[in-house]
Amino acid sequence: MAETVGELLRLTALQKDFYATNGYLCLDSATSIDEISRVRRIIEDLMARRVGEVRGDRLDVVGTDEPGAEEKSPQMLMPCNYAPELTGRLHDDARAIAAELLGSEFAPEGEHVIMKPALTGPATPLHQDEAFWSAETDYCSLSIWFPLGDVTGESGCMRFVPGSHRRGIVPHHSVNDDPRNNGLEVCAAESFDVVHAPLPAGGATVHHCRTIHGAAANRSGQSRYAYILGFGLRAQRSMEERDFSWQKGRVLRREMQARAGGYELTKMHPEL
Repeated sequence: MAETVGELLRLTALQKDFYATNGYLCLDSATSIDEISRVRRIIEDLMARRVGEVRGDRLDVVGTDEPGAEEKSPQMLMPCNYAPELTGRLHDDARAIAAELLGSEFAPEGEHVIMKPALTGPATPLHQDEAFWSAETDYCSLSIWFPLGDVTGESGCMRFVPGSHRRGIVPHHSVNDDPRNNGLEVCAAESFDVVHAPLPAGGATVHHCRTIHGAAANRSGQSRYAYILGFGLRAQRSMEERDFSWQKGRVLRREMQARAGGYELTKMHPEL
């Protein structure tokens, strides 16, 4: 069980060792229930109003965003840009967790919200976050995933491949092999053994940017919301040549829409 000093969470040595060994960590208590309820009300409003769509900040996690296409799992980038009142205890608690695992030199690297609709929200394919980023850069980053309500295997909890952060970046492909799809998936996904991470409201998972992870489908009667905050140490130029061939030829509608409107595309990770 994590401890708190004042109002900020402190991790035990066992929890830090577990994260170092497995590349992920589950915390049953990471922020307050009242804070989760407050944040969820704001997020539900933003998502219902489709805020950020014209700037390319709303996209389908596993879709192509084609006009008229049904959204399978909508995502919103940088919600604090649209609702500064989101900043509060949850952010403070997330920063405390990041400091415990990264040290004092960490910096925020972005945030986003993912919603899985009730009954129909699809699984998020297994992937590594770093596979979306620059092949020329090495990262030491993590993501803290807060469910905005209780989450189970039925409603879309996280799932992880333990120790996979030590594999390096494995081959990926666009979801459905469609370069218009926003999502990436590890090749031979069925060959990986995963563990599921159900959580109560107020809990969180943490994972390294190279940990293979995804999320289960939502087959429950309630929409599942998750708020994810990223942190990391300063990225460094990679000393080895890496081939992220899955990034070539991708044609994402959110990028085209942002540029057509004269907006600068939101980047979820700082680059060198």
